Amino acid sequence: MNHSLHEACAQFEQVMLAGMLQTAGFGRAMLADADADDDTNPSNSAAASDLEQHVFIVALSGAIERAGGIGFAQFLERSGQAGR
Repeated sequence: MNHSLHEACAQFEQVMLAGMLQTAGFGRAMLADADADDDTNPSNSAAASDLEQHVFIVALSGAIERAGGIGFAQFLERSGQAGR
């Protein structure tokens, strides 16, 4: 197995997952629930909210990928090895 191909495919899957989660509004919904439970939340600005959403989505997509992902990285890796 080509380690660099594996890593590149895993990173690409993480980026794709992050994009899908952001498009679905997943981070915004999760942060809205957390903000409703926390009366002392100092992040009232839109920029802080966007940053929190981005950090949450990147962390979540990384965790999904490390747990095995959705199979996209494996598909890409097999496709890359078949082309050699």
